[in-house]
Amino acid sequence: MRLPRPRLSVRGLMVLVAVAALALGGWRWIRWRRVHFASLAELHDSHIATSGITTQGVTYWTNKYGKDLFIEYFIILYLDDSRRIETDRRVAEYHRRINANQDWHEAMKRKYLRAAARPWSPVAPDPPEPPLPKGPDDL
Repeated sequence: MRLPRPRLSVRGLMVLVAVAALALGGWRWIRWRRVHFASLAELHDSHIATSGITTQGVTYWTNKYGKDLFIEYFIILYLDDSRRIETDRRVAEYHRRINANQDWHEAMKRKYLRAAARPWSPVAPDPPEPPLPKGPDDL
């Protein structure tokens, strides 16, 4: 017994093409989101990697203001106690802001790695980035 041959009308072909286009478009969109989220995770990872170099428990920050703070700290260490306390406070505040910024980049990296693993799921908007100190008057 022979199976009946399916009849394809113009309407049936249009539906078939529309379904194929939706499937291919969805697959391409998911692939694009996977690559996009992976690149965002890599960007946040590079911000973490370049923000500081730790050697023997002392962190030397790569931006100019951090080096100025440490030079000022070591000069004042041998001067008077009142300025040393203020410099200790400023160095602690500087490190707190740098660490908050690094933690934010680490959280964003994890978020985008999860999103790259599941590109079909929605992604919440990013919280604001903690500000970095711009100069001595900013601490």
